[in-house]
Amino acid sequence: MELLSILWYNISIMKMIKQKRRRIGAEKQNIRLWYNYLQMALELKLKINKEYYKKWHISTISAGMRFDRWYKEHKHLFVINKKISLEIASTLTYKDAVAKAKELLKGKTDKQTDFELSSTRFRYLEIDDYLKCYKLKRKDKKLFDIGTMLEEEYLKKQEQYKNSKKLLQRKLLQKKVEDMQNSYDDVISIVSRKIKKADKIIKNTAKGQFPGKY
Repeated sequence: MELLSILWYNISIMKMIKQKRRRIGAEKQNIRLWYNYLQMALELKLKINKEYYKKWHISTISAGMRFDRWYKEHKHLFVINKKISLEIASTLTYKDAVAKAKELLKGKTDKQTDFELSSTRFRYLEIDDYLKCYKLKRKDKKLFDIGTMLEEEYLKKQEQYKNSKKLLQRKLLQKKVEDMQNSYDDVISIVSRKIKKADKIIKNTAKGQFPGKY
C-alpha cells in the first residue's frame, strides 16, 4: 500500500497554541546539568527538598551513580520536545485520514511533568561554566588559574573541532587575557562572580528550583 506522510509537527509549537502553561523544554544535556547541581548540593550536605525529589531516588545520586545510567531509569519523569512523524495511507479520504491521525496521536501529545526548569531563558553554557568554576575552587585552585585554565581548554577544543558543526562555541572570559587592561584583576572578578552564581544555583536546586533566581 502506498503510504503518504501527511503530518510532521513539533510539540513545542502545539503546546504554545493549545496550552498557556509552560512545560519543560529541557533536552537531555539540560537535565544532566540539573543532576550535576543536585549532586553538588548533596555533596555539600545541604538540606534537600526530599519530597520534591522523591521520584529522583536521590540516594542513588548521592552514592555517585553516573548520570547516563540514572537518566535511563528516570527519563520518563521529563518531557522532551521532539517531532512526531505519521504515515497515513493515501487511499483514505481526507476525513478518514484526519481521524486516523488523531488516533495515532493519542498518548503522544500534551505531555506534562512535575520537573521543569524554573527559567524561561535557560542559559546552559553559562550555568555549566558556573559549576565548573565552583568545582575547581573546591579543589583549592586560584581564581586566576581557574579562568585561564578553562579559557585555554575551550580554545583548544575549538581548534581541535573547528570543522565540526556540533561543537558549541564557548568562552569563559569576556576578552583574551592579554587584551584586558587589568588582566589579573579582571579574570579574578569574572571567575568570582561565576562561583557566587553557582553557589546560589546549588542552593536553589536543593530547594527544588533549577536554576531559580541567581
